[in-house]
Formats: sequence, structure tokens, C-alpha cells
Amino acid sequence: MLLGRRTGGTTVIQRDRATIRDTVPALYGPLLPPFFSESAPKESAATCLCCPMVPGPGCSPEPSSLFFDPRTKCCTYFPKIPNYLVGGLLSGAAPALAEGRRRVRARIKSRVGVTPWGLLPGKRFDLLYLAGAAHAFGRSEHLACPYHDSASGKCTVRPWWEATCQTWFCKHDAGLDGLTFWRALQRYIAGLEKALASYVLNRTGLFAADPPLHGAVQALDAADLDERPLPDADYRRLWGRFAGREEVFYQRAYALVRRLTRKEFEKVGGASLALRLRVLKEAHAPAVAKRVPPFLQRAPGLASTRLNDGRYRLTSYSEFDPLVVARAVFLLLEKFDGARTNRQIGAALRRAGKAAFSERALLQLYQARILIKPQ
Repeated sequence: MLLGRRTGGTTVIQRDRATIRDTVPALYGPLLPPFFSESAPKESAATCLCCPMVPGPGCSPEPSSLFFDPRTKCCTYFPKIPNYLVGGLLSGAAPALAEGRRRVRARIKSRVGVTPWGLLPGKRFDLLYLAGAAHAFGRSEHLACPYHDSASGKCTVRPWWEATCQTWFCKHDAGLDGLTFWRALQRYIAGLEKALASYVLNRTGLFAADPPLHGAVQALDAADLDERPLPDADYRRLWGRFAGREEVFYQRAYALVRRLTRKEFEKVGGASLALRLRVLKEAHAPAVAKRVPPFLQRAPGLASTRLNDGRYRLTSYSEFDPLVVARAVFLLLEKFDGARTNRQIGAALRRAGKAAFSERALLQLYQARILIKPQ
């Protein structure tokens, strides 16, 4: 018995499994510990150029369907690109990244959110994101990333993008376990970014306060609302000898990080990054697991919606990743009461002349937390 996800009428592209190291910028490759050679969880449904969150041709979404605006898709987020990644982008000459370099240089010229830490969103965007992301993510052009090309649907700065962009997926083959892994990887890479950007500041002698967290509540003045650049005196104080030479600074940041050895990187990352690595390792095994717990039960309070064609949409760990199942499958979920083993339930179903769940289907239901361990 196989289960399927709603994909908005698009074709799902299967990708070969990569290592965790393959999922992050190549710059980090020589620095990362051996654990990053482990396989990354496969994500076959979250395909950027064939977006499953955009209705496909001939698709008639039901009123309760959740889709993204095709002009923005999930790129309704303003990344904080650390100094050395900005420098990596600007140091290259690849034609495919020409548009990204143009946009980054325009951002530097604007002097809005241009800091020695890297390129940051302005306070106005942070306020809009705080107020609107919960209900407008993926659907508001006011939250559109300045590095997203709506015409091609591509990111113009990839692979020189930051932790959140590297690790966010709308759907997860391993359900909640996949989401947990990628969030742990995001926290690790975010910690790595801060450590390396700090290393650059220490080596160059510049000083800048920590960038604010996304969504932090801030008081905005007229300059913030109008996204005006810092006054000249404040800007020169921030940038020191690199004022007017920001691109040179970013390229120097890239060169400094590029020369780091793994041993030097371990000192830069310190205990904080080592702790995040432990959390990441713990999240990895469930995300690539192939077996389920022997006892399962239907998740209490499972959100279900009966569709026009008689199937059911089940929403559990994420509103972006519901599971659509046949009515017969939906009714069989009640058989899982946590008192009998999965094997006993399967045998009882076969004696009654009904199809039992395969191990693969059970894994999908469990990782989506439609079936859970007995409470």
C-alpha cells in the first residue's frame, strides 16, 4: 500500500543522495568534521524549479489548499549573507552569477544594511517579516528576497547563500524527522557563519555590533522606514579604512576564510559549535531511518480534511507538507491503537481480507507523525 503527497500538479524530480557536506557551500568542505561525509536525508519533493507549492497546469486548488505565489515561491525572506560569502560571490567571474553580483553591488552602493558583518536586511523588512510571515510567507511580494529572480524562479546568489536558504524545505521525505535534522543543520551553519564572520573582524581590526535577530521587535524612526543609508559620519565610523572600499573588505574576508585549516577552524568555532554538532548528530539517525517503532497509534487530534474526490488530506507536523491518502487508508488508521504491534495489526487486516500497510508506508506515516509512538 503506497501513500502519496499532493504536489500541486508538478512533476517530482528524484535526486541522488548526497552527503551532508554536499548540501553546504563548497568553501566549508575542507573545514567540516568527518561526520559531514554521512548521507544527507533525501528530499525528492521539495524541488525549487518544479515547485510543489505552486499549482500546476490544470490544477484546481480546493478552498482549503495552501499554495505559494509563483512570483515569490518560498523566497519571502531576506537573508543575512556573512562578509566572507559576499566576498566569495564578488571574487568569482562565473557568467551564471553575473546577476547576483550585480544585485549585491547595487546593495553595497545603497549603503542600507551594508556592514562589516555582511549584507543585512533593513529594520523595515524585519518588522514586516515579524508581523506577516506567519500568514504571508510564500505569498507576499513585500517579503520577496532581493536576490530572487522572479522571471527564472532562481536564486541569483546561490551557492553563496546563508544557513536558512541552504537548509529550508517546504516538504520533507522523512517528515518531522527530516525537518528536525535540517533545523539542526541550520543552527550549526548559522553558528559557523557567526564564528567565521567574527574571525574576519578580529583579523581586519574592524568592529561591529552583532546583527539583530530576524523578527526582533525594534523601534523604527523615519530613516528606518524610508530605508535611508547611515549618515556619512556614522558610516565612516562603522567601516573605518574600508569606507568606500567595502567590496575590497568582503573579498579580503573570503580570502581569510579560504586559507583556514580544519585545526584553525576548530579553534574559531570553539565549544559552541562543538555542542551544535552533537545536536546535529543526534538528529541525523532518525532522519535516515528505515524502520519504525514496533507499536504505533493514530495521532490524537490529527487534522484531516475530506477532499472533493473522496480522499483525505492529513496535516500533522507542517501545514506545508500534508499527506493525501485514500479513504480506505484513512479509515485503517483507527486500527493502530498502540496496544498491538504493527505486525499483529497487519496480520489481522490480512485475515479480514484487507491490504496491510507496507513497512515503507508505515515509515511515511510515522515520520509525518500521523502515526506516533504510544503515549
